[in-house]
Amino acid sequence: MASANRPRYATPRGGRPRTPRRPGGPTLNVTGPELTGLLSNMASLATQRTSDGGRLPAGATPNKCEMEMTAAGFRTWRCSIETWLRLAGWSNEEAVLHIRLLCAPDLQCAVDARFDRNQWETMQPREALDAISKLVLQTSNQAVRWSDFFNARQTPGE
Repeated sequence: MASANRPRYATPRGGRPRTPRRPGGPTLNVTGPELTGLLSNMASLATQRTSDGGRLPAGATPNKCEMEMTAAGFRTWRCSIETWLRLAGWSNEEAVLHIRLLCAPDLQCAVDARFDRNQWETMQPREALDAISKLVLQTSNQAVRWSDFFNARQTPGE
């Protein structure tokens, strides 16, 4: 009765664990030249994967830039982005697109309001980071902002 409670592939009482057998299961009969061909195909796949510029894993992506970042926080973010872009090896067009994606949604809206898509995509990565720094690190005080708000006028054509 004790053997009825044991799992099917349990270790026998005196030896090694049993491996399940598959009757009629697939077997691989590969000769020397075929094996060499398979191995060379696998090697070519591995070189194709590493020749794509050494893309970084998704976990290596820096944090997103926020509109309310401090100056020190933005400098750190910018340094991380510049390093990340160099390691990724993207072209300038791809790098600028990734820079925009690494901005929080409210900052993306501000970028979209200031630049149209063609302007943004033709920028160099350094220019794009400078544009984001102007949006994040606005150099005016609250009194100047209130003055601009209350003195804003609508032109007749608007």
